[in-house]
Amino acid sequence: MTASLLETLNILRSKKQCDTREVADLITAAGSMAELYRCLMRDPRPEDRPIVIQLLKYETKEHEQHDGLSQHLMICSYLLARHGNVEDCLLIWEAKIANFSTFLGVKDVLLVRAGIDETICFLRNNSPRHRRSLRSLLFLNPPVSKSALASAAALKHIEKAFNAGRFVDLEVEFEDIRCSCQRSLAIA
Repeated sequence: MTASLLETLNILRSKKQCDTREVADLITAAGSMAELYRCLMRDPRPEDRPIVIQLLKYETKEHEQHDGLSQHLMICSYLLARHGNVEDCLLIWEAKIANFSTFLGVKDVLLVRAGIDETICFLRNNSPRHRRSLRSLLFLNPPVSKSALASAAALKHIEKAFNAGRFVDLEVEFEDIRCSCQRSLAIA
């Protein structure tokens, strides 16, 4: 790890927020995305979360441009899920639906790292209400936000996965993802 990377990372870690320009500076200081992810994997800290959020937004935007799934998107999704914040499931969902390959490749366990019940409750509270009133039939309801639509779609996906029995041993699955990320970065 270069001194420049460590210095830039520590400056960002000391802040509560970071923006896309600051993350771009961090990527430049790292010299490569792999080096940056190696650093974040080796020395995980709670204050990395705002950085990882910006990195995942960057990776998601890149994947929306083309088909395929890079290991960097998987690593970044893992890094964010590791924090266990329920609201991060929506960012991971956006990464998952970036393209066909990401939908298949980003593991569902990353969506529910904060807990299955907690995630379902969060998504239900964020989803649009489905009212069957005359008013809703006449489209007089206020517009539904993108976040609410994402919540509804993620909720449906998670409930379907749960009902299909795909959440058997979350800790083992999460550990498998960690090991895969470390192997891809050549971390012993």
